[in-house]
Amino acid sequence: MVSGTVLVESDGFVYVDAVDFAEAEVRRLEAHIRRLRGRQVELLANWISIKFSMPRGRGPWPTGFRPPSTSPPQASARLMTAARTDLPQVREKMLAGSGIDRAAVVAKLAAAGLPADQLLETADTFSLGRLYGLLEKTRRL
Repeated sequence: MVSGTVLVESDGFVYVDAVDFAEAEVRRLEAHIRRLRGRQVELLANWISIKFSMPRGRGPWPTGFRPPSTSPPQASARLMTAARTDLPQVREKMLAGSGIDRAAVVAKLAAAGLPADQLLETADTFSLGRLYGLLEKTRRL
């Protein structure tokens, strides 16, 4: 574990603050996790399209497949919400690094009848809290 200031020798001394390094690394890892969640959603969407073209009588998940057990139930539900959306742009944004929470709320807003093209254009400019507030208002209507 690195703490404090790290001294790196190279044509002189360069100071690298361990806190800045750790923060940058956490952000880099979070971006990677978001892209991986996007890939999960893409695979689930493919599975859903195959599942509905298969004969009836199969369980909700294919044999040997279960939702991610390390994720809380809400995260699994958000993955499925994003995978079930009719908006491939939501999945594309996730593959580019948009978070699962934002993808799921945009998918729900589109399913509630908000214009998808406008939603996709403006969703990144709204805070997540504001998007959830908008979703709550649509539920009341």
